[in-house]
Amino acid sequence: MSLNTAEIIGLCGLVVSLISIWLHWDMQYRLAAIEDRHKDGRITEGEMAKKIQFWKIFAPALTLVGVALLSVAAFGLLK
Repeated sequence: MSLNTAEIIGLCGLVVSLISIWLHWDMQYRLAAIEDRHKDGRITEGEMAKKIQFWKIFAPALTLVGVALLSVAAFGLLK
């Protein structure tokens, strides 16, 4: 892997990792807002469950994608 490719992949991994950190940091407020919308009657029980499940899966998955991209960039430079 060339240095330019590794730098681009590493930068993408860094950006994705920072976004996932922000999502994790803000998760309690995001989930509380979803529950508040349900209490206000703006969304149904099923919609609330789907949204909560999405955010509980999406944020950790994004973290794993960021780590994978950083790993690919790092190991690509070792070869």
